[in-house]
Amino acid sequence: MDLPAKPRAPGPLSLAELQGRIKRRIREFDPTALLDLLASIGYEPEQIGFRGHLSASPQPSIIHDIELLGRPGGEGSEAEPSGPRVMITVNLGLVSCRSPLPSYLLGLCHDLDVRDPVRELLDMLDRSLLHTRLTADRPARILSSWGDVRLDFLRIHGLDSPMGLRWLFAHVFPELSVRVHRVTDDYRVPFDAARLSFSALGRCAFGDTSRLTVQDIEVTLTTHEALYWGQPWATVAQGRVRRHVLPLLTEVCMNLTVVMLRVGDGSYAYLSEDRPPQPASYMGYDPMVGASSDRDDLPPVRMVLYRGALPLTEPGTEELEQVLVAGHLAHLELTKPEQSQPPSLRTGSTVALSLRYRTKDGHRYDYDVEVRWGARAWYVDEPFEMSLVHAGVPQDPPDPSRHPNLWLRLRDEARTSVADRLAHAAMVDTVLGEAVSLELIEGLIERGDPGALHALSWSRMRPAWDADAWQRFLRWSDG
Repeated sequence: MDLPAKPRAPGPLSLAELQGRIKRRIREFDPTALLDLLASIGYEPEQIGFRGHLSASPQPSIIHDIELLGRPGGEGSEAEPSGPRVMITVNLGLVSCRSPLPSYLLGLCHDLDVRDPVRELLDMLDRSLLHTRLTADRPARILSSWGDVRLDFLRIHGLDSPMGLRWLFAHVFPELSVRVHRVTDDYRVPFDAARLSFSALGRCAFGDTSRLTVQDIEVTLTTHEALYWGQPWATVAQGRVRRHVLPLLTEVCMNLTVVMLRVGDGSYAYLSEDRPPQPASYMGYDPMVGASSDRDDLPPVRMVLYRGALPLTEPGTEELEQVLVAGHLAHLELTKPEQSQPPSLRTGSTVALSLRYRTKDGHRYDYDVEVRWGARAWYVDEPFEMSLVHAGVPQDPPDPSRHPNLWLRLRDEARTSVADRLAHAAMVDTVLGEAVSLELIEGLIERGDPGALHALSWSRMRPAWDADAWQRFLRWSDG
């Protein structure tokens, strides 16, 4: 008696297979989930259109049908349609069973003499109504350039003024009291050192730096609590400044100081060899005394969360692209981050990388990179998104049209990282030796594991291939 076959784990899908599944199961989708899936594949908001389904009877689902008229993004040939590349038919709108129009007007949609112009008119009115209704949950669904629109809104608030900064910090820190005022501050800047019989008085300094007084804007965040959900407030606040505030000040030229003022001592420092059950304490932030009930005369604790000039001076995505265009490949080093989680090899693949840029003058900048394939297969399709973060501050994401060299290098390194792990797993599971044998290839084909098959040919491990195994792989890939 034959034993039942072991169920196979679903592998990553190619773009054509994924589109076919969407088409077959379209009536099971919620509109929000469908739009998220289309975005993960790579379809831009302006490439998605909506129309109503002409019906007089109630329908079992909101979404009725979908037409995939072209490839996502800028992929494909010049023959791609200039209009919507995805047309979603829904059971809503002016021609649906829920139509607010009178029945005699809907009856014209079935009249052979006038149905075409009437339907065209109603579809034209429906396009904007349905688009607004089904994408109102997120503005980014309406405009692919929503990030630029947000920056325009921020410019209106004048973020280079105390009033504009107070508005911004009050939204980022609704739990804290915010005070913004102008101050004068002293900065140490590099300067020519004085040398005997060489330097002129007034053009040198006694030392390598000189003190420069500048106008500054200081933001003071006041709290009466030491912890925020079990974490020190200073750590939480510094993370918010890096993630939410500094990216919005990329076009502001000023000196900014962000200070946290903690009134009262809600916790105290301690020394322990073992990991304590309480949250970590920090010297200089937590006093080495009892709780506030014991001491009420302690001065407020002042911690500087950020102090420097804006905009930030680290190289952005455009500069990294120019480094590759100029051929300075040795200045950019890509590695896998330490203690990183292994990438998911099914749908929703995300690969983490570390990018290090060394300038000619010896400065070093480290970036955290994530390459995401979303619902697309890593070995067939392009990733739908990449992110670049320096010291917690998101940079302009690499774009295949604006940063082709950087995009290709990050994509290839991410693919190789996935291929290395899959190839290692495939070779470990087999007992057929270190070479890729015909039996191994036949087993992977029978198991339906295209990711492992492609990984064996792309991996940096470069395992040895038998001639028969390589010919079988070529026949499989061509078929």
